[in-house]
Amino acid sequence: MDSNQYNVAKAELAQKVTHLLDQLNIIWTINGKTLAGADKDGHTLPDDHSPFDIAVYHPVLLHSHIRDDKVKLLKLYMNHINDLLPDPLESRILLSNGYCIEIFNPHHGFDNHNSFYHVSIKITLLLHESADTLQLQSIPYNNPIPTKYYLPLSLIEYEGCIYQSPGNTKEYLNSTKNYINDINGIKNVDKNVGNIGKKVKINVLNRNPSVSSSN
Repeated sequence: MDSNQYNVAKAELAQKVTHLLDQLNIIWTINGKTLAGADKDGHTLPDDHSPFDIAVYHPVLLHSHIRDDKVKLLKLYMNHINDLLPDPLESRILLSNGYCIEIFNPHHGFDNHNSFYHVSIKITLLLHESADTLQLQSIPYNNPIPTKYYLPLSLIEYEGCIYQSPGNTKEYLNSTKNYINDINGIKNVDKNVGNIGKKVKINVLNRNPSVSSSN
């Protein structure tokens, strides 16, 4: 497959995954270079060979910066996604690139140079640092993102489809430019993440929620 065929396959996968996230009442937006391309001209950036990029917004303020707590939260999201993930799609945890999930079609092969699958979606956690600021859980870390740049959500066109986007796309992109400029290969992948016990429903029913706190 050439790059255009991979982009078409990624777009089809993105439609399936975003529909799945909606079914789970998970709040999401496109993110990273995907969002940058949508904001520029509605198309994939010429140099973008990375996965289709999505941020998942967790509306509950975590009073913890402990790595294990963030990994547990990431696994919880992945468990819910896996419940609805159709064959032949698979998922895995990516930790060296931040707190991310990759959803991929293994039939399209693995990109050994960049260490992700050719046709895949990368989902990165977007967590509250405080009631007024957010932090994209990526490496390298960015400056805190004012919540007002993200909420309320908006809509944007990308490759002929409509996706959810941050309310102030340009300011959000400016706040996450470190992430966009450093989307490199993904190493040290945990491919064998199992259940973490009883599944707990993620309370993200409100599309534009006020921030609550949780210990």
